[in-house]
Amino acid sequence: MARIARIVVPQYPHHIIQRGNRRQDVFFNDKDYHYYIELLKKSCVQYGVNIWAYCLMTNHAHFIAVPRTADSLAKCFADTHVKYTRHINKRYGWKGHLWQSRFGSSVLDEQYLIAAARYVERNSVRAGLIKDPGEYPWSSAGLHLGMRDSDPLVSGDGMLLDMVGNWRKYLQQEDETDTISVIRREVSVSRPAGSESFIKKLEKRFACGLQRQKAGRPPKKPKRHNN
Repeated sequence: MARIARIVVPQYPHHIIQRGNRRQDVFFNDKDYHYYIELLKKSCVQYGVNIWAYCLMTNHAHFIAVPRTADSLAKCFADTHVKYTRHINKRYGWKGHLWQSRFGSSVLDEQYLIAAARYVERNSVRAGLIKDPGEYPWSSAGLHLGMRDSDPLVSGDGMLLDMVGNWRKYLQQEDETDTISVIRREVSVSRPAGSESFIKKLEKRFACGLQRQKAGRPPKKPKRHNN
């Protein structure tokens, strides 16, 4: 599928994925994760990005992020990844790229936000690394499940918390295959994921074609998971 110009909508949640170059590892020990988180935290403050959910894997990273301005995401992740690459290359005596040149981003409507946030926080479970997503240390799941008191990356996620309600029940739900296929496809080409009316609204706003071929069913309308 051809790649389109990135659509970034200020104050809207976006699904972000950044992979290692040639899908190689980018995190090699616990110190790397900590260093990356500190870099990203500073960049988020500097460039105006709120992280609502995330999961760092050995060779890629997922985020649900809300930018303050149209260029917040690009500046935030460029700054973080340039500094992190310099750090890793210096340590190992390497040269060249550590990350793929362009991160994938997909602005989300409410229904796909719910599905994408669960997809992000269940990443470690799908990979077979752990059974309880809250036990994975490099994810926001532990915070949202009440297993950690704070998380250095997460901020401004109150709306998502209100939408979900009971986070434990939420993460115990299996991802819908068709929905995940859409989420993966759209973020890979930086195309929005949402209802037809949502896409049309963005097309009008940005004066460009964004319609995707219909495949699979849209995610079910989110329900609040009460205790």
